[in-house]
Amino acid sequence: MKANRGLPFASLALVMGLGCSSAPVARSSADISILDARARAFVMTLKAKKASAAEFDETMAAHFPKLVKVWDQMSSRLGGFQEIRGSSHKISGDRVAIILVGAFSAAVFDIAVTFNAAGKIVGLGMRPSAAPLTARPQTPKPPFPYNAVDVVLPNPADDSQIAGTLTIPKGAGPHPAAVLITGSGSQDRDSTIFGHKPFWVLADHLSRHGVAVLRLDDRGIGGTTGEAAGATIQTHAGDVSAAVTYLLTRKEIDRLRIGLIGHSEGGIIDAIVQGADEAVLKRLLEAAMETQATLAIPGQPAAATPAAKSAQVNAQLRMVQIPWFRSFLVTDPAVALRTIKIPVLALNGAKDTQVLATPNLDAIKAALKSAANPDFETRSLAGLNHLFQRAESGRVDEYARITETINITALKAISDWLRARGFATGN
Repeated sequence: MKANRGLPFASLALVMGLGCSSAPVARSSADISILDARARAFVMTLKAKKASAAEFDETMAAHFPKLVKVWDQMSSRLGGFQEIRGSSHKISGDRVAIILVGAFSAAVFDIAVTFNAAGKIVGLGMRPSAAPLTARPQTPKPPFPYNAVDVVLPNPADDSQIAGTLTIPKGAGPHPAAVLITGSGSQDRDSTIFGHKPFWVLADHLSRHGVAVLRLDDRGIGGTTGEAAGATIQTHAGDVSAAVTYLLTRKEIDRLRIGLIGHSEGGIIDAIVQGADEAVLKRLLEAAMETQATLAIPGQPAAATPAAKSAQVNAQLRMVQIPWFRSFLVTDPAVALRTIKIPVLALNGAKDTQVLATPNLDAIKAALKSAANPDFETRSLAGLNHLFQRAESGRVDEYARITETINITALKAISDWLRARGFATGN
């Protein structure tokens, strides 16, 4: 087993006893077809968790349990194996490698199943394929009824350069505009996850309805400079401010109609960590895990044993030392919300298991009422998850299996709300 660390996903390479003699043994097309069918059947048995070591030669059979374990881990990490999209073959001596193009939810891999002269499997390898991942149905496709411009803008606070894409409706401007703000973690301008590109889908939808949209790479991602490790919520806020400043310089943009659309990050209300020492942090985390066990939060299983609980606490303690995480915990969005007088739309998926709809929307509503904000709306969208996909359970492990990127209910909720306030056009 070896991993190619230069690849975006760990590769599986279980190749044993693979000969490389100088002259290939002649194989008929019928032989190749039979081996192709067997390779396909074997991969599908791996998917179904019904694979048997009987297919392997003696050497490979000894490593069968490890192979199955690594396959399961890879499949889970890539969102589950979906289908075989094609095949080719290579002959080396008395070995034949059937190379299958295997599609997982998040990536496409070449899966090489190698047979010896006796028809036994003597090698199994995986590596990212040159074949493209099939576009999610909602991923935008040309021609586009708007212009798309790649931009690089400065953040003078630390001389960083922020890269992104600005989509601008065709026709006479100036146009209203929105800056899209990614959630936690390092993300590209499309907020890509499991092959989905939700920010591209949203930008496409809004620009088709008359709104210019600027979406950005996070620090250290794509064309944006800077280090993600030392960035805090305040750093990201500075980048967004720089983006708004940039839009003010564009003649196509209406300076009086610029808005912000953010997803996910910012849900922590109480400041509990700033200035606390490690002993206090440990007690707080242990108490939080006890509460979690009592409430049985969906998608967040509690530790089964004291040792497991201790390991989770220590892992979370290490996370707390990350500048972004500390800023995340001490940032109280309610403080900012209590000062906002401009129109606000807050949406949550009713099946969101990462940011629970009811308590968060209630808190947002209370803060905006406290601000005496004259124009705000909070909505829980039935049946939608954290990514605003139509979901069954709402759990994170469901995201990759859902072909939809953003449900039309969420897209229309945003564009209809903007249209009612003179920001968007069309239906």
